Amino acid sequence: MKKLAFLLFLVPFAAMANFYPGSITFVNGSVKSGLIEEPEGKDSKILFKAGEKAKEEKFKTEEIKSFELTNANGVVEHYVTIILGNNKILNPKSFNLDSKKSVARIIKQGKITIYGVRFLKGSLKGNNSVGMNNTKYQSEAYYMQRPNEDFAFAIGIWQSDLNFMTGFNLYQVVEFNFKDTCPKFVEELKKADLKNTEFDKIVDIYEASCP
Repeated sequence: MKKLAFLLFLVPFAAMANFYPGSITFVNGSVKSGLIEEPEGKDSKILFKAGEKAKEEKFKTEEIKSFELTNANGVVEHYVTIILGNNKILNPKSFNLDSKKSVARIIKQGKITIYGVRFLKGSLKGNNSVGMNNTKYQSEAYYMQRPNEDFAFAIGIWQSDLNFMTGFNLYQVVEFNFKDTCPKFVEELKKADLKNTEFDKIVDIYEASCP
């Protein structure tokens, strides 16, 4: 009984968020370095600590321009705050846009930018276990930003328990948004038939197709 009570006592600590070294650049140009919580989903705030034992601070996405952190694998990840949305179903040349900025990971940036928004598995929030499918992430939603626009639109969702993409169809969305300005991009992207792990190549295909 005592052992069970001890294990239950440990559960909240096992579920604590992971913090990684990094730095935040604020809209006003100031920078803070310390420990940053790994974002999950469309976070509207960022948790920050100046040091391991420091008190947590919360910053709204409206206050933050960008930040970077070094993840558990030693890889530096770059994030921005941006309005996200999707093409309207009945009027696909228009968009439904969120009212607030979200945190998005930069997958690749060029003339267009590809972003990812990852969701941790509920049971793995706060630890580095990966489980049977070799990932601690339940899913990742992908977004694309066109030149001279201040928002990004949905292009599909990867889920760890499925072998196909869900959500908005990449090729259909690209056709909605580029067929009038660069039809070659639509054609070349379909030929490439990319997996979600290759979405960085979308930027290269666009730049080769739409100089």
